[in-house]
Amino acid sequence: MRAVAPVGSQDHWVSFHLLGTSGETDLPEPIKARLLCHFLLTRIPDEGLPEALESLAGMWMFYQTPTPHPPALPSARSVPARLTGSYAEPVYPVTED
Repeated sequence: MRAVAPVGSQDHWVSFHLLGTSGETDLPEPIKARLLCHFLLTRIPDEGLPEALESLAGMWMFYQTPTPHPPALPSARSVPARLTGSYAEPVYPVTED
């Protein structure tokens, strides 16, 4: 994975050695996103770090709050059945087009 820095600054190289037979480095998307976040944090000027910290802390707090579960449905109550006489089922013709 290579992230290109602006002209006049250094490139950042990140390499991984993963066990396997293919020789390909296939990182899960969340790991790639975390690495990109770390790279971007290194590129923020010092005066922007308090804002980045506040924003990231707010996001962390948001995702730490458990999702409330909806209230349980009330239990079903029984309704007594009433048997009636039989009737002929109506015929509904269906044409196929």
